[in-house]
Amino acid sequence: MGTRPKIVQAARWLLAAAFLSAPFLLMPRVLLLPGGVDVVSLPSALGRGLVGAVEAVVPDGHHSRPRTTRIASRPGTAPGAGRGRAAGPTPTARRLVRVVTPACATCVVRQNLAAGTISATVGRSTTGGSRAAFAVLDVGAPAQGAVRVHDRVGLGAGQVPRRDVTVLRVTDAGGHVVYELRIQGGSRLLRFHSPAGGLTADAIDVSTGRTVPDDGVSKLDVLVDTRSDRSVVVLVDGTVALTLTGLAGGSAQQAEHVAVGIVGTAAGEQGLTVAHDDLTVAIQPAAGGAAVVVTPGALPTAPQSPAPAAPQPPPPPAPPTGLTAPQVAGTPVEGSELTADPGTWQDAGSIRIRWSRCTADGSGCRPIRRASGSSYTLGAADVGSAIRAVVAATNDGGTTTVASAALGPVSSATPIVVAAPALSGTSMQGQTLTATPGTWRWTTGPATFAWSRCDASGSGCAPIAGATGATYLLGEDDIGSTIRVTATVPGARGPSSASATTAVVVPAPPVSLAAPGIAGAAIVGRTLTADPGAWSRPTPTLTYGWLRCAKDGSSCVAIDGAAGPTYLTTADDAGATIEVAVTGTNISGTATAVSPATAPILGPAKNLAQPTIS
Repeated sequence: MGTRPKIVQAARWLLAAAFLSAPFLLMPRVLLLPGGVDVVSLPSALGRGLVGAVEAVVPDGHHSRPRTTRIASRPGTAPGAGRGRAAGPTPTARRLVRVVTPACATCVVRQNLAAGTISATVGRSTTGGSRAAFAVLDVGAPAQGAVRVHDRVGLGAGQVPRRDVTVLRVTDAGGHVVYELRIQGGSRLLRFHSPAGGLTADAIDVSTGRTVPDDGVSKLDVLVDTRSDRSVVVLVDGTVALTLTGLAGGSAQQAEHVAVGIVGTAAGEQGLTVAHDDLTVAIQPAAGGAAVVVTPGALPTAPQSPAPAAPQPPPPPAPPTGLTAPQVAGTPVEGSELTADPGTWQDAGSIRIRWSRCTADGSGCRPIRRASGSSYTLGAADVGSAIRAVVAATNDGGTTTVASAALGPVSSATPIVVAAPALSGTSMQGQTLTATPGTWRWTTGPATFAWSRCDASGSGCAPIAGATGATYLLGEDDIGSTIRVTATVPGARGPSSASATTAVVVPAPPVSLAAPGIAGAAIVGRTLTADPGAWSRPTPTLTYGWLRCAKDGSSCVAIDGAAGPTYLTTADDAGATIEVAVTGTNISGTATAVSPATAPILGPAKNLAQPTIS
């Protein structure tokens, strides 16, 4: 090689280096096809986030050195305009452009021409900004009719994106994004996304409910069919995942560029590989005629003859599919309002909620009359039952019905007594009464007690101060009254109470607290007086009986007729001792107490000497 070619080659490398180091605004988003002079402008929507564009033609099995692009026109201008370049290919030409970002040296796009497959990898990177590795398929001028994009997508084994990653993006001639397929970050769910102004005035973002499988194990088969009548059908593995009709307000028309691979990832992503198998774009003109089919393996430059048969129309829409189950929220208490979350649905045109009443275990459900809508207020008829919300989702394919889990059983607003409170113990002074709260339903806490003193008929009750426990000791003040205990239990909307009442309280049997005594001189003819001693309250009725005993206090016998509190000694008592027995009596029983004996009774006084006068 001579000196001049070496200088020219060096100059080219210097220019390439200067191009790569230029500020972002000075870098065109264009790509030079390998070995040629044709320049292809990338739509701005596809080039979003690129620092520049380089071409990486990488045969399977090894890496080639990336080549920088040449300066070319901005999107929307004729390729090569303003730089003295030859005019680019006609709008009907089909071509495949591989794009990676220079900032990501490990990003690569591979195409297997024999198999018609494309794989893209973004590796680790320490630079900021988003990174991309994708192939742009130029399908030519937009056609007014049906555009079907078919792809089979697989993600690198065990790889989970941190954030959503776009793996397919379709743009129209103006660079507007028509729709995208995304892999959802953290879950690998496939999402269909169309920004506001793409297919409709409002954004569409729907999960298909399918997880993108590991590359090499299986692929997710996706078909997106968009039509000029403003409808779209998305099929995943042959099942309708989304059907939308009557779309309006979108500015994007038919597809002109299809980008597959990894259109954008965050700089911190730890490496992803996405494989696309059997990528096909089929265009069926609205006026009929032969369809144009573009695949990455064939890349025709014009419609070929004979044209393939037109793709079969999509199958009729399937009924809606529930992605998450309905749920009922609220407190299952009479008078409370329950609310229903209908859950998440795929391809639901309308949703209706009805309410059902079931047995306590959630079985045997029946619709509640006139109960529909997102809320329901529990009534007395619901007490003891469980409640479900039944959601019916409808579209052109039919109706799917899903019921929520049962909530309940519903409790009464206030507790209901099943067995009344009870009292144990004897209604007698000095005895202890014990209360039990009875049996209740729908309580929210333990019972409390309050004791009252009532008249003998059980009415005219008054609270007994300080008596709030489960037991109560009957006292003297309770004699002749009835005692009532009231058990109160708390409930969700307020407390409930029930009572039990004793019989009339009677006094305890009499008890002698101090022995009786006898006062008076122990002499025949003198009066002895009984002291009854001390007795328990209330004081019983007292009766007396006098006893004549031997001198030593034994062998006592009752003295006939001596039944009062006093006794006049007689000559029969001389030499004997006297005792008194006091008997206390009330409604509950009797008790007798005996006094100690007197000294032996002396005979009457005798004059042993004549009186004298001195």
